[in-house]
Amino acid sequence: MHTALVELKQQEAHQAVDVSDWESDDEFVVYPEGARDKSRLNCPVDTGHAFLIADHHYMFKHSRDRYPEQYWVEILAYRLGVEIGVPVPPAFVAFDSDNGKPGALIEWFYKTSDEGMEGYVQGGDYMQRIIPDYDRKEGKQHNFETITTICKALKQHANLADNWLEYWAKVFTFDALLGNTDRHHDNWGVIFRRGALEEEIELRMSPAFDNGTSMGHEILSEKFAAFSNPPRTERYVARGKHHMKWRRSDAGQINHGVFLQEFVAKYPLARGWMLECLDTKPDVLSAIVNKLTEFDVLVPLSPERAEFMSDLLIYRNNYLKTLLAA
Repeated sequence: MHTALVELKQQEAHQAVDVSDWESDDEFVVYPEGARDKSRLNCPVDTGHAFLIADHHYMFKHSRDRYPEQYWVEILAYRLGVEIGVPVPPAFVAFDSDNGKPGALIEWFYKTSDEGMEGYVQGGDYMQRIIPDYDRKEGKQHNFETITTICKALKQHANLADNWLEYWAKVFTFDALLGNTDRHHDNWGVIFRRGALEEEIELRMSPAFDNGTSMGHEILSEKFAAFSNPPRTERYVARGKHHMKWRRSDAGQINHGVFLQEFVAKYPLARGWMLECLDTKPDVLSAIVNKLTEFDVLVPLSPERAEFMSDLLIYRNNYLKTLLAA
């Protein structure tokens, strides 16, 4: 059985966070770009919630208008990450009482300039350094072979603290479990911290952030019944692909499961890390999802969507374990 990397910052159902009086940060520093409305807020010194960090930045992230329950995926992803041992920024249920709008309140994953000497480099910046004609807008050249070159160089020459191979094995498994299709070049990166001496710089990989394009968020409730037909679920999962290609020369992206198989074929040691991420019983996976239906907010997670999400999660978990065991 895997061991959680960190203890869950537990938010109970009666502890939805009202951010209406939180100070907004107009100077929006580097953080993942995206289509959904979001704002960077600063946590007050005294919130009454032990799971929050006083005077720390948070991202308040809403759902797309068409998919009002989408923000729950970010919160689920955090709780799932803790359960399976994958680093994910803590995410909490929140709302703005001035307008009633709910969202995911996501802990900023590095200390900004007013908190400490940490900074962040987006993956896309590294890709551009390696591939001179890299298309930053579309990211069609985004590929794992180039990322391995980047990570090896950072490990050898720049004091990267993480085992990058284990990191990516677990992140890719996490994405495959969620059905995340959006781990693009700016949804991963490297955090750096200056040491006691100016020339000392310590690096670590970012946690797996920006997980909202996952868990069937785009499936409308009237379509849930169709997924009671196993072939429908199989086809849906088969269409899921990692954002990046395996090689730069590949024609396109490949299925989540096939990507993991490619990874294991290249790096056999990764199989154990991946299977460790999938070593969670179905009732535990269901409990993680169903716990979120207890929150009483303007846009709750409906029992119907929770059941749909839980079924998808269990199906993918079993599918990936079978695939990797072959």
